[in-house]
Amino acid sequence: MNYRRSPFLAIIMIALLVPLVASAGPREDVAHLVRALGYGGAIHQFKNYVMRSEPRYREATARSLAAAQGRLDALSRDAGLDAGDKAAVRDLVTTVAAYQDALQQVADLKREGLPPDQVDRLVLIDDSAAVIALEALRARWQWNDFEEMEYLLGYGQAIHNFKNFVLRGHERYDAEALEQLLAVDALIATQLAAEGIDDGDRVSLEQLERVVHGYRDYLPLVDKLHAMQRPVRQIDLAVKVNDDPGIAGLAQLRKAGGYLEQARR
Repeated sequence: MNYRRSPFLAIIMIALLVPLVASAGPREDVAHLVRALGYGGAIHQFKNYVMRSEPRYREATARSLAAAQGRLDALSRDAGLDAGDKAAVRDLVTTVAAYQDALQQVADLKREGLPPDQVDRLVLIDDSAAVIALEALRARWQWNDFEEMEYLLGYGQAIHNFKNFVLRGHERYDAEALEQLLAVDALIATQLAAEGIDDGDRVSLEQLERVVHGYRDYLPLVDKLHAMQRPVRQIDLAVKVNDDPGIAGLAQLRKAGGYLEQARR
């Protein structure tokens, strides 16, 4: 085999190197699944790859999809899940596999020079069953405010809808993204007002808050640029948000845990 002609081989090897997940229990597996698919994870990076073509987004998508598959494998082996839960896991497995196939298709279409909106139409995946499945799995447990923030930013939620709005311009993505971003903003405000919050947690929450506000404030501009029939590449460039502070803030809050556990519902 001529490896120079197989740019996708490196991504496949990354996925094969992901170890079998040692489950810490189904609740933890679902929390990790939310993270792997969500903000900064697989679907976020997939949408970025469709719009921006950079190999780093393809590689990040492949890694996150492999991580999601590992958590789904662990959930499928869990004897404590009922038939409905197992059906939800199967729906998510099917969708993750569809994205894994689509990732190669995106690479092929981009080599043909197709613009992002056309690539998006050709690799369109129906997320509805998987989004419902993830919600159903989460319904088994209570989640604290931080975990709700991660979920509301992630798969089928705020940033996913924002990216779809940039790609497609449909009003429903605008409305759903706004509603979910406002919900995250309310959770952040609640935590910032909590007694006993330490300086590090406050900084992390404020970092995340600025990113959330950035996405929220760009929604009208996305709408305006679509009305002006600007190309998706131009719209994406005009409303590109630096996610690094938000992802770093989430990671720090996850590590600190602490006071956020008090908000468990």
